[in-house]
Amino acid sequence: MNYSEARNFDFRALYAPHSKGNTNASASNAIDTQGYDSLTLVLQAGSLNNLAGDHEVQHRNTTSASWVKVPDEELVGQGNDLTIAATDDNGISVVDYVGINRYVRVTITPTTASGNNFMAGLAILGHARRRPVTIPTFG
Repeated sequence: MNYSEARNFDFRALYAPHSKGNTNASASNAIDTQGYDSLTLVLQAGSLNNLAGDHEVQHRNTTSASWVKVPDEELVGQGNDLTIAATDDNGISVVDYVGINRYVRVTITPTTASGNNFMAGLAILGHARRRPVTIPTFG
């Protein structure tokens, strides 16, 4: 495998690591899939004090369109029935998006939340149409 073949993916922050201590819905960063043929969403729960709720994967094709729930047939893995419970400490959920819309995000809607409930998320864009992909670094 040469260097160009190995560097055909990119990483984007879905959510920066944060603590969710209320029941307000919150949306992740919007992921622009232009230039890539695959998207994997990695949702991570850290130490959870008291959190239960739902994650919903949403998409749209333009920046001005409304966000719409992704149909289950466009998701590989758990589909769009992603739930989290207080017992999911340090758990990871992985969902592959196979839809055709350009922009994708995840919305968290807690049904209960108090104290410190740490969450993070990562989007992995793969099968880049232009290679090699420059991997982001700190600094």
